[in-house]
Amino acid sequence: MSKDTKTSRPPTPPSSSNKGWGWELWNFSLRPGAEMGPRTATFMLAMLVVVWLVGGAYLLLVSETMVTARHIQALRDELAYWYKENAALEAEIARRTNVQELMRLARQEGFALPEEVVFVEP
Repeated sequence: MSKDTKTSRPPTPPSSSNKGWGWELWNFSLRPGAEMGPRTATFMLAMLVVVWLVGGAYLLLVSETMVTARHIQALRDELAYWYKENAALEAEIARRTNVQELMRLARQEGFALPEEVVFVEP
């Protein structure tokens, strides 16, 4: 008996416990000399499509989150601008200490004193 025949083993048959549970789909037949069957090709294509869809959904969610974050930052910047503008207007009003001038400007804008306001009741 030669040394090669002692060490070589006969191929083991596939386990019957994995039959019927879809385990044969994971055997992609990519061993040397084996061909890929139509069922395996369909399964691999389906897995590729699923990975592509999940990746696309993730990228879509991330991009929408970034757009929303940028919009929020723009609104915060605008809010800061309006706070500064309001502070500048308050400072200008405080500088105008002449009450008569303020009353005249308010009347030009259409404001009235509280006792001049007329309420119409039903």
